[in-house]
Amino acid sequence: MQSSSRMTQPPIFRWQGQHNDERSMLTFQYIDWAALLKEARLLNGGRPCDYDGPYHAGGRHIVRRLEFNGGELWIVRIPIIPASSTSDDTEIRKWWTAERRFTMESEIATMKHLANVTHIPIPKIFGHMTSIDGNPVKLPYMLMECIRGNMLFDLGGPGILTTEQKCRIRKSIASIQVCAKSCHYFPPTHFFWCSVKWQLSR
Repeated sequence: MQSSSRMTQPPIFRWQGQHNDERSMLTFQYIDWAALLKEARLLNGGRPCDYDGPYHAGGRHIVRRLEFNGGELWIVRIPIIPASSTSDDTEIRKWWTAERRFTMESEIATMKHLANVTHIPIPKIFGHMTSIDGNPVKLPYMLMECIRGNMLFDLGGPGILTTEQKCRIRKSIASIQVCAKSCHYFPPTHFFWCSVKWQLSR
């Protein structure tokens, strides 16, 4: 019973953010986080929620966890704005070009499609806004399912893995690449991060 109980415990989040820097901090400060909470509550039937921990930055996005009453976890993902634009609304609008918006909308459509036609562990998208005009949050965002696990680099990097763990991750990545290749328009490497995080959470 004790062993079973340990296996069902939720993981401890050790998200550090590989690129937490001045640019990501300025992005964090620019966002209207109260407005984002309001949007999340509306999308989830009015259930109360709050932020679970600080933000974490990757190379192109910051993410932050939201926890609803009852323990359900979502994350929000928001693009990091250039340092030269962080205090100027006009410059931010110039930066968020039609091409950037199209790329984000294409990613959302791809994730939804692959979730419907494959078994790749893709986070469910609950809501999004890809424009800046009329956006109460002030920047484009995606609200999605939080996969309960940790990124490899937040745990210490590839050097911490045992041979067995490395083998499991390679097999998982290969399986995902084969599955994604059946959708000929989609580059399978985009889901590398999802595979690694999913394996480490198991």
